[in-house]
Amino acid sequence: MKAVTYKNILTVAFCATLLLSASIASASESDDNELATGISLVKRGNFKEGAVILRKVLAKSPDNPEANYYLGMALNRTSPDKEAESFLKHSLMEDPDNPGLNLELGMHYLNKAVPAEAADYFEEVIRLAPKSELAEKSREFLKKIEGSRKGKSWSLSIFAGGQYDSNVMLNGRGMPLPEGFSGKSDWSALVNLKAAYTPLRSETTETGIAYGYYQNLHSSLKKFDIMQNLAEISTAHAFTRNVSLKGVYSFEYLLLNGNDYDTAHSIAPSLVLKSDSLGTTTIDYRLRIAKYSNSDQFPDNSGRDGTNNLIGLTHILPLSDTSAIWGLFNHDIEMTKKPEWDYDGNRFSLGIRYLLPLGLMSDISGEVYWKDYRAVDPLFGLTRNDTLYSVNISISKSLSDTFSITLSESATTNRSNIPEFKYDRSITGILFNAKF
Repeated sequence: MKAVTYKNILTVAFCATLLLSASIASASESDDNELATGISLVKRGNFKEGAVILRKVLAKSPDNPEANYYLGMALNRTSPDKEAESFLKHSLMEDPDNPGLNLELGMHYLNKAVPAEAADYFEEVIRLAPKSELAEKSREFLKKIEGSRKGKSWSLSIFAGGQYDSNVMLNGRGMPLPEGFSGKSDWSALVNLKAAYTPLRSETTETGIAYGYYQNLHSSLKKFDIMQNLAEISTAHAFTRNVSLKGVYSFEYLLLNGNDYDTAHSIAPSLVLKSDSLGTTTIDYRLRIAKYSNSDQFPDNSGRDGTNNLIGLTHILPLSDTSAIWGLFNHDIEMTKKPEWDYDGNRFSLGIRYLLPLGLMSDISGEVYWKDYRAVDPLFGLTRNDTLYSVNISISKSLSDTFSITLSESATTNRSNIPEFKYDRSITGILFNAKF
């Protein structure tokens, strides 16, 4: 009786093993069929259908190099964003010597307008399979990249429009100027032109010059009209495709209501660090030496003569080809003739850029800027401390490769321990942009 029982048990176990093996073999065969079907669809140009099947394969086998490769290829043809890059690079980790995969990544970065990185992958294809058809394609792409590098050496950008300012004060574009409050609102027209020329350019180094002109014209408050002339010399050198050093010298000449306001020299070196997965980090330093002119509006303006030293850190993290978040921290020190104008400043900014429906590009940012002055202001008997809060929103619409339009709104609140320096301000603007 016992022998019969043991025989039955062994028989059941044997049959179960056969069934399990058959089931595993059947599942494996099913997975292989799904993979083959997905790859076949992608090769025939049915990218969306193929992508659906390949995603199912990767849900079961996330590290499958072929599934990652062909899914990345399919996405590269339909939506070449960060997801396509992720699948292609995952496959590359498993199969780094695949020339087709390297070619696909090269095409991905070329479409993203990152020619230096694209060239690295095309060169790898040539190294891996020098006599193949893929290598010939890579050589053609490299010729295009080289041609674009030797292409247009100049650029011109113009924007013009109007804005409504709820509290007009002496304030230009990115210029650290003393506060001169009008306490009045006004409309103004403005125009900004920037021309750049790059006479020296190689694969790793480029040097250029630029000139910028800014003018605003107020409807009523003419004494706040600003004209700025800004000349720049810049150079950049890439040590590797991920590390580069840049430097800019600039000279500013500013007029207020047609009269001399300031002249300034600035030197600004920066180190740029790029990472495929972590984004771009820039470490900045800037020295600005300014000389101010006295006027009827600002009879003691020359007391602001001096230097501003700034060190900063900026990080940009791409979320996709059309969106990114960024953060900035700056620390600056102002040293002038009059100690009541000397301060230590800390600025923190955070922003996001995101593509909205209908092709609208949105930019939203917020900023806090703390200024701690170093000496008692003789007019008020206090050492001034300010905190500036600002929010900026803009929406842009590209009308063509050359023209676009932008609507913007900014709101600023300055809080100070000296009431006379407290203010609120908002600026609403519409700008038409052209790039050549």
